[in-house]
Amino acid sequence: RGFAFIYFFTFMVLIVLVMLNMLIAIIMDVYSETKKASLSSETLWDQIYELARRANMNWHKKRIPLSIIEEILARNTARHKESNPDGPDMNDKLLTPEGFVKVMNEEGVQMEAQQSMRILTATANKWEGQHSVDLQMPEVLSTAEIITR
Repeated sequence: RGFAFIYFFTFMVLIVLVMLNMLIAIIMDVYSETKKASLSSETLWDQIYELARRANMNWHKKRIPLSIIEEILARNTARHKESNPDGPDMNDKLLTPEGFVKVMNEEGVQMEAQQSMRILTATANKWEGQHSVDLQMPEVLSTAEIITR
């Protein structure tokens, strides 16, 4: 009986140690992934600065809110599909900063080239981080929507 008790007790201790080791390995794996992701993200101070900059530019009417830009681009895409149902899709067109400003100006919204460059650069960077294919209009719109949130 004594031998069975020692065997059972030793077995249980070893199993508990193995299970704890597995738990620690899982926690450390998640921690390392989270730490790696946090190194490439914006700091809280960068986010506060960006929000203050946007609010200041909105207040002085030097910046168009992204929700308005998104509405205009969605309308423009829908209008193009209605007028050219069998024609080439807008997805095949490259949206340049100058073309972006032109689209906004056609809608009666005066956008500065600097803002269009910032939006398109941020959208392209976000897209490149998620995909390895060329940008097309719906992806730009959906990514711009994500950036506005």
